Amino acid sequence: KSGKSLEQGPKNLGLSLGSLFSGIGGMDLGLEAAGIGKTIWQVEKDPYARRVLQRHWPDVQRFDDVKAVGATSLRRAHVIHGGFPCTDTSVSGQVVRDQAGLDGAHSSLWWEMLRVCGELLPEFIIVENPPGLITNRNGIGRVLGGLSDIGYDARYDTLSSSACGAPHVRFRVFIIAYATTPGSARWFSEPDVGRVARGIPNRVDRMRCLGNAITPAVAYQVGLALRTMIECTAPSVAT
Repeated sequence: KSGKSLEQGPKNLGLSLGSLFSGIGGMDLGLEAAGIGKTIWQVEKDPYARRVLQRHWPDVQRFDDVKAVGATSLRRAHVIHGGFPCTDTSVSGQVVRDQAGLDGAHSSLWWEMLRVCGELLPEFIIVENPPGLITNRNGIGRVLGGLSDIGYDARYDTLSSSACGAPHVRFRVFIIAYATTPGSARWFSEPDVGRVARGIPNRVDRMRCLGNAITPAVAYQVGLALRTMIECTAPSVAT
């Protein structure tokens, strides 16, 4: 049912999408299905995930290091989205240790996402993370503050996979940020998952990437929310 609804998405707005921390493309798929537009580049370090992306987006430009990309290498996009590593923000981690949040070795890659967005100044930015981002003292407040520093206001909410028809709960936080200063951003033309391999090729890689992936049906709902914002603030884009 969810797959069928993704295939029958609304009319395409024709915007360009830039994908950071792409994984196996769950967010990319959901936003495209919601009719936001077409992915023009992806950034993902995991070799197996990049092979999956290559299979489904063969014509999209791809990079493997978020620290090495920016305005000199990435085309401008109307929307940049990404779920930066949650190793230092996850709720499960907070249960057993004092999570470092955005100061952690992994989740500090948020600052690279913010840098890229600050250089390219897209019309919209979408950020995804587990709900631990909200409860961590070095979490969502600093994300929102960073977005404000580069000229964006934001709305955020949590959404579960089960609410979109999936058989698992998997709550996630989604932030949609939008430019607040005229001219600061522009429109351009343009459950636990087993990890034990039992004779199935790439099973460990497949399970790891699925475990880190965004449910496309959830990303589809986020895309519909973004679409509503776009149509309310810039109705000419939807025509």
